Amino acid sequence: MARDYSRVGTPSAAGGGAPTRSRTPWWIGGGALLVIVVLILVLAAACGGDDGGDSGKAEKNSTQGIGSAHGPQSITDGIPSGYTRDKVGVTTAGVNFVQAMTQANQGRISGEKLREQSVGTSATPALLEVMDQISGRGESENVYATIPVLTTVPEFSPDKAVVSVWQVDTGQSKVGDAGKVGVQTIWSTSTVTMSWSGSDWKAVDWKFAPGPNPADTTFPAADSPLAQKATNGYYSFYVD
Repeated sequence: MARDYSRVGTPSAAGGGAPTRSRTPWWIGGGALLVIVVLILVLAAACGGDDGGDSGKAEKNSTQGIGSAHGPQSITDGIPSGYTRDKVGVTTAGVNFVQAMTQANQGRISGEKLREQSVGTSATPALLEVMDQISGRGESENVYATIPVLTTVPEFSPDKAVVSVWQVDTGQSKVGDAGKVGVQTIWSTSTVTMSWSGSDWKAVDWKFAPGPNPADTTFPAADSPLAQKATNGYYSFYVD
């Protein structure tokens, strides 16, 4: 169910019409006004604080609610989780896992925590090898993003599914000391097998292949994942 945030932070109605003359002694009214002013100052001091640094950011190990229709429902340590047990849910889980692999490879999230949270107990050696490669990395100052262009689900059941992601990987890195940057784009296909475990989808297998480039995809072969009916309605978001 969508959440209504329209009234969050909206002050309640103050009510009342024009003020009327009161018989209350002036010093009682003045004392009440003084108490209100003091309370306002205390609340302002408590809610204000320093706006610099990371004061406005949640800690990386905190859990943030998302609550989209098919998931993720939350993000913990920068790792999305909580998907519905249907085709759209596993598609979202597969796409997010592919993107999380990129984040771990950059050292922005922990590869060890990604494995603990998002990899199933029956993972194949191929997937475990990749998880070992992206674990223990320091954060890079360069930028690397994985953007899904076309996603298909060649196989699906409520217990297991295969999600194929045709993606463009875009990197931005500094070149020399003159403030210049270089940008590179690479087309590739990630295929991840997801298994329903407990109450969520977990990755259990992983395959990666370069390409195909856009010029080669106009009429994909019948056995290509791109020939399958693709999913639609894609949105994306940033996790800092």
